[in-house]
Amino acid sequence: MGLPAASPEMAVPAVADYREQVTWQSLDDLLIVRRVSGAHSAHFSRPSLEGGWADFMAVFQVTAGSVHITDAENDVVIGPGMVSIRDFGNDWRYSSGEETTSRILIFPKQALSEVSHERLIPFVAVESSSPEARLLLAQLDALGETAGTLTCKAAKRARNATLHLIRGILDAELSSEARSSHMRSRAERYIDRNLRDPSLDPNTIAKDLGVSLRTLHRTFAESDESVMAYVRRQRLDHARIEMSTQDSSVTIAYLAARWQFSDAAHFSRAFRQRFGLTPTQYRKRGQNTRLRA
Repeated sequence: MGLPAASPEMAVPAVADYREQVTWQSLDDLLIVRRVSGAHSAHFSRPSLEGGWADFMAVFQVTAGSVHITDAENDVVIGPGMVSIRDFGNDWRYSSGEETTSRILIFPKQALSEVSHERLIPFVAVESSSPEARLLLAQLDALGETAGTLTCKAAKRARNATLHLIRGILDAELSSEARSSHMRSRAERYIDRNLRDPSLDPNTIAKDLGVSLRTLHRTFAESDESVMAYVRRQRLDHARIEMSTQDSSVTIAYLAARWQFSDAAHFSRAFRQRFGLTPTQYRKRGQNTRLRA
């Protein structure tokens, strides 16, 4: 398989004993690279991406040392016990501060569309002990032993089988995203039904949904909002709606107690933080609007 002529921006320490050993095997349009290298870094910037690298993806397995991968959304250290799949299509960097032994499978991005039309995830890092990763690594081990001896037809089938296994890791990640989205929806529906319950807290929610407390927190953390931050936001929204539809005889203290705030002062501070007005200011503005109407 021919790789792009444009090279990433490489940097190595200014030391006399820097060493790098690279071997590779090709299998149809797949390239299996084994690499032992000293400390170094690489930047896949726009020139190298426009030079062809954006059309490729890679599977990284580090067996000794570690590789630090960063881009606009990820900052991950890949070491022994992990496998990552990287879409080269966006600006990204990797670096290693020590001697590192790795195995890299490089393949055209388009090849994955031959086995699945599911969307691609730009970057995935999984434990090498996961079922999907174990199958892929076993396949790469077998290819390392047999790639040079396969007939053209057998090589094509082995290539397709490898792509299916890569797709299996990506699909498992997509399934994880779908499960997380479903879990979030279940949690939100439960919370919305129980907003006025004084015992509503993460422990109660997790128990009634039949999930661990850790799973519940992780589901909400993905949107940078804690469980109780969502509860507080919903309570404030409902309190605001009541203020808009009820007369002024309903006191701020009553609303605070009804929506489980410790007192009127706490409720007023939270209300102002969310809506930019105190409850009294908000109510007065609503009254003035009705009078003008």
